[in-house]
Amino acid sequence: MILFITRKFPPSVGGMEKLSYEMTQAVSGIVPARIIAWRGARWGWPLFAVIAFFQGFWTCSTLPIRFIHVSDPVLAPLGLLLSRLTGRRWGLTAHGLDILYPNPVYQAVVLPCVRRADAVVAISAAAREACLSKGVSPARCAAIPIGMNMPPRQAEPGEARERLRLALGWDIGAHPILLTVGRLIPRKGVAWFARSVLPALAETRPDLFYVVAGEGPEKAAIRRIIREAGLENHAALLGRVSDDRLLDLYAIATLFVMPNVPVAGDMEGFGIVAIEAAARGLPVVASRVDGIPDAVADGENGLLLPPLEAEAWIAAIRSLLSDDQARADLGERAREFTQARYRWDLLAREYVRAFGLEEPRQEDWDAAYLHVRRGERRRMKRLRAFNIPQDALILDYGCGDGINTRLLLQLGCQRVISLDYSLRLLRAGRPPRPVAADAHRAPFADGTFDAVLVDGVLHHLDAERALREIVRILKPGGVLCLVEPAPSFWRRALDWVTFSPLGGLWRELRHRRTSLAGEWSAYQEWLETERHLPEMLERAGLRVVTLRRTALNVIARCSRE
Repeated sequence: MILFITRKFPPSVGGMEKLSYEMTQAVSGIVPARIIAWRGARWGWPLFAVIAFFQGFWTCSTLPIRFIHVSDPVLAPLGLLLSRLTGRRWGLTAHGLDILYPNPVYQAVVLPCVRRADAVVAISAAAREACLSKGVSPARCAAIPIGMNMPPRQAEPGEARERLRLALGWDIGAHPILLTVGRLIPRKGVAWFARSVLPALAETRPDLFYVVAGEGPEKAAIRRIIREAGLENHAALLGRVSDDRLLDLYAIATLFVMPNVPVAGDMEGFGIVAIEAAARGLPVVASRVDGIPDAVADGENGLLLPPLEAEAWIAAIRSLLSDDQARADLGERAREFTQARYRWDLLAREYVRAFGLEEPRQEDWDAAYLHVRRGERRRMKRLRAFNIPQDALILDYGCGDGINTRLLLQLGCQRVISLDYSLRLLRAGRPPRPVAADAHRAPFADGTFDAVLVDGVLHHLDAERALREIVRILKPGGVLCLVEPAPSFWRRALDWVTFSPLGGLWRELRHRRTSLAGEWSAYQEWLETERHLPEMLERAGLRVVTLRRTALNVIARCSRE
């Protein structure tokens, strides 16, 4: 299980907010997750950090959290503190500028924490280079691009033009449209494009129209450049637009341009708007600078051009505007390439690997199981209470290393077969008659056994299916002896201690933590459904003879009808 802590999350609007939401949703589809998120204004971030610390500490103390992820370097001190207090691994996502931010206090406080992260995911190769330049270990830093959920719908161009005409008073007909989306800040290069490229394009294509969607401190300067160049009829600054308005702009645009320029102390971490445009079949023309080449593959989902070289930009855009077939082919390649490379369901698995959150290895779970205290005296007392005849043919179903098999032999039951799917556990315990097989498809004929012992096994399995299989191999009148976890106060308390910092003090609880982490979802589902156990047994064809609940377990003796 992973704990996400993010200070930027919807309904707040922005690129980091969108990344946090989509990444957490995609990863939680593979690994169970908990999310602690701030959804308000920036002024509340310090308060959120305090609240997130206590929430994160409690979450790590009560759930099998294996990894803590903070959304960006600003939260790195929080991630490091929680990691030190709870013993969990932790990591973050680096976007580029948040690594290079030149404030000396930020560099002195945040960067040392970032260097101590167990995993750093950079959103581009350029962002990874920024991390390495600040001392992050290459072995712990991976570059994974931002993904996107492929657009489920496309606006129809004719309808989009009509909606824009009614909303904005535009009557642009079928004019070629260049589109830029983003904050109006120096690195975006919109001012340079309006000054150095747009006049030459408008001279040869009087019907050309340049649309910019976004707000920022350079808006007034860009408007002045457009006015001084006499391009008011060739350009429009729309400010921030709604998602529906943006879909209409993508639908009517001819080309998407991203004319970024290098700016000292600033960088474009990736370029999510480029893949959003390409996913809709819109050819992209972008600068080969910072992290943009991770979003735009030259010739695949767009063209990469040298920044600040006006002649190259003018020639490339003129060529695409004059060749409808080349533009259509590039747009189709852009759609196919983007859908193959930037789907979240694929990238989420790269995040899971970077965080070291692949499914726990079976051998790790087995090793933890073998180290957990066995409670032989308690087990022997339960087995005696089941009163299984000594001459009965018994199946120890899900026997593990065969501890119950050995105790049954001590009670004089000599006809015991041990079934488990883990060869490692069977080899460790060496029960006398081991069988390695899938518990849902036991390799025995119908009505083979007089008794079946199930001790702490059903909650690992599809319980209803396993019970049907047990009934199949039981003789009529045969006995099922069942021991499973019960959702009692004492079990919840034991689980809390196991995952709290106290759990790290005892070896048995450390192994129990590993064991439960590998089966947490199934374990929790069982605790939620355990109260329906009598009904499950009856549906399977079993009659409940006795059923009692102890401080930790439910114990039942049933017979096949």
